[in-house]
Amino acid sequence: MQPTPQLRKLIQEPHPFFRFPVTQKAAPVGLKFYATRFGRTARFIVPAFTVFFGWTFATQYAIDIKNGVREFPL
Repeated sequence: MQPTPQLRKLIQEPHPFFRFPVTQKAAPVGLKFYATRFGRTARFIVPAFTVFFGWTFATQYAIDIKNGVREFPL
């Protein structure tokens, strides 16, 4: 079943391709906003990732010290 031409015209977009406006300038990028946001996020993420991924290495080191594995260098 094919849509009728009136229905097809009703569904069709007036401009099928996006065009940037020529009468309006682009908004400036708020670098200060993004820098402060990045800084706040990094203050949490860096220590969290260090603990999350580093606890295994710290535990391995502690067990090796307790068992005497690290007493004699190779």
